[in-house]
Amino acid sequence: MTRRTTQPSPWIVASSIRFYQWLLWLGPAEFCREYAPPILQSFRQCCRDAYQQQGAWGVMRLWLPLYGEVVGGMLAEHLYELQQALVIDERMLHMLRIQRQSIIMIFLAFVLFGFPWLFFQGVIIPSRSGILLPLLIRK
Repeated sequence: MTRRTTQPSPWIVASSIRFYQWLLWLGPAEFCREYAPPILQSFRQCCRDAYQQQGAWGVMRLWLPLYGEVVGGMLAEHLYELQQALVIDERMLHMLRIQRQSIIMIFLAFVLFGFPWLFFQGVIIPSRSGILLPLLIRK
C-alpha cells in the first residue's frame, strides 16, 4: 500500500485559495453549504494546474476572471435571495407586476408614437437604404 504524500502548496496558490474561499463565504449561507466545496475544489485544481504550467504568473492570470466571476456570482445570489424575500409579500408582488407593466407600456408608447412624431416633425428622415438618418435643420 503506497501512501500519497501531498506537498504543501506554494504561497501564491495557498493565498489565492484562501482569498477565493473568503469571497465564497460572502455569499448566502445556504449557497455556501451546498456549492462552496465543489467550487473551491475546482478553483484549487485550476490554481495548481496554472502553477505547474506557468508558475506564479499563471496563478495571477487566473485572478481577474475567476475572482470577478465569484464576486458577480455572490452578488447574483444575494439579489436572488432578496427577490425571493420580496415575492413573499403579496402586496409587493402586485406592485412589481404593475410597475413592470407600466414600464412596458411607456416603452411601447414611445416606439409607437415617438418615432412617427419625430418623422413628421422633420427631425429624422428615412434614407434610401431604409435606415433612419438625423436631419440637421439650420435656419
